[in-house]
Amino acid sequence: MNCKYCQAPLEEENTVCPVCGKEQDASEELQQLCQEETPCPEETEAPEAAEVTEATEETEETEETAEPAPRKKTWMKVTAAVLCVALLLGLGAGIWYGVNGGFAPRANDLYAKDVYTVEDAKVIKAMDQVVATCNGATLTNSQLQIYYWMQVFSFLENYSYYLSYFGLDYTQPLSQQMMDENTTWEQYFLDMALSSWHRFQAMLIHAQAQGFQMPASVDEYLAQLPQQMEQNAATYGYESVNALLADDMGAGCDIDDYVDYMGLYAKNMEYLDYLYGELEPTQEQVRAFVEANAEMMMNEYGVSLDSGNLVDIRHVLIQPEGCEFNESNHVVATDEQWEACREKAQGLLDEWLAGAADEEGFSQLAMEHSADGNAASGGIYTDVRPGQMVVAFNDWCFDESRKPGDSGLVRTEFGYHIMYFVGAEEGWLRYGPEAYITQACDELVNKAVEEYPMEVNYKKISIGTAHSLVTE
Repeated sequence: MNCKYCQAPLEEENTVCPVCGKEQDASEELQQLCQEETPCPEETEAPEAAEVTEATEETEETEETAEPAPRKKTWMKVTAAVLCVALLLGLGAGIWYGVNGGFAPRANDLYAKDVYTVEDAKVIKAMDQVVATCNGATLTNSQLQIYYWMQVFSFLENYSYYLSYFGLDYTQPLSQQMMDENTTWEQYFLDMALSSWHRFQAMLIHAQAQGFQMPASVDEYLAQLPQQMEQNAATYGYESVNALLADDMGAGCDIDDYVDYMGLYAKNMEYLDYLYGELEPTQEQVRAFVEANAEMMMNEYGVSLDSGNLVDIRHVLIQPEGCEFNESNHVVATDEQWEACREKAQGLLDEWLAGAADEEGFSQLAMEHSADGNAASGGIYTDVRPGQMVVAFNDWCFDESRKPGDSGLVRTEFGYHIMYFVGAEEGWLRYGPEAYITQACDELVNKAVEEYPMEVNYKKISIGTAHSLVTE
């Protein structure tokens, strides 16, 4: 399966493309309504080896000989608890990536060792050694294990399909594989881990300096975390939570280290969530931001001040009974079949109009009757852009008189579409505030990191092995 936007290869269970980040929420039939693809931003293109051409006989031969997609990993036992924190505390997952983004590996001459991974016994012996400091806060070698393996697992989870293109084999020592010509994968993940701790710590110091009051929900979550982790350990057949952590995070860390990690993580998420709410810009500020960052807005969001509206619609696809399809997946049917299809679609529309005639009811109509693969999501199709759809579909969506709640029938090459207009918004107004706030938070994080520098003693660092990973 390929991404419907950038054509990067996807695992069948993936709903979000790891290359362009777009949701794969449209079915095969609705995808073909698009006249042209939405380009993937240049900075997030798929590796060259992963490029996929349009559907041709040559492509079919490639698919037959392509490397099979890796099976679903089962080593995400500990990291699952981290992902739950955002839900428990009501936080947005995107904030996490904002905190960790934009970090480049250090120059190779700053490393004190060529290899940091050692035997478990040596890691355990080095547990209490302080490996980094930031404004009086300390990071021990045992705590570092959590940050290091969280970075590894996060990378593998997001880019599992592309590991062969990166030349990364997680079952082999990371210290023996090069991320680039100067840096091993072990060094890369190590610096990502240190950078993550540094950013967390600097932002917590900044929050305290600003007098931010941490909500009680954080302490309440941390208080019950050890018991929750003990239950998780028992579920997976471990005798204790420390045994689970040793298997997933390597030797030399325990539940106290994990709670410390989760505490710093959760407190940062709370503070950044607070900042997101405080930084709500005015429309004038957003317009000025979009104008000043026109290239970035087009590359990352595909919008500009002049790119027009983005439309959200729902539809129910009704296809003629007994019809056939040509090689372009267009319907081939008799006039009688088309008329019967129209009557069926009109009848369903009339039935909906005679009822509540609201969006919830229309969503249910799509779930029950649509031939499109997005029926389960109520036929929703978001961020439709001018010229993206075939003419009849596009013309209905972008009729200047169109207003929220409008409905109607549209015939295309794929059948009759019962349409429901959810709404429209100028692209820069939809994505401008998000981009404005994200940049403001990034600048704040970077300023805190500069204000509260980190010192690292690389000579004291020892990394253990996550046995559940290398034996997968």
